[in-house]
Parts: sequence; structure tokens; C-alpha cells
Amino acid sequence: MLRIAYDPIYAHPLPEGHRFPMLKYELIPGQLLHEGSITAVGTAGAA
Repeated sequence: MLRIAYDPIYAHPLPEGHRFPMLKYELIPGQLLHEGSITAVGTAGAA
């Protein structure tokens, strides 16, 4: 299983249209959970 670390505090607001869109990176953890590539074990939302 792939291990990742993510925390929303690392999101950096950038102007609209910036070539490095942070929203894309904020969505990655949710997508990996959805695909089953990672599990929520050890995350803030884990039960």
C-alpha cells in the first residue's frame, strides 16, 4: 500500500488562472482514497 502524508494546512492560495493550480493537488488524496490506492488508516478522518 502506498503511504502518503497530506494536510490541508499545506494548501497555498494562488491567483485564479495561475499555472500551478493548488486545487488539483488538494483533490489528490480524495481521488486516491476513491480508487483504493490508499486507505484512511492514520488520517485525521480515520475511524
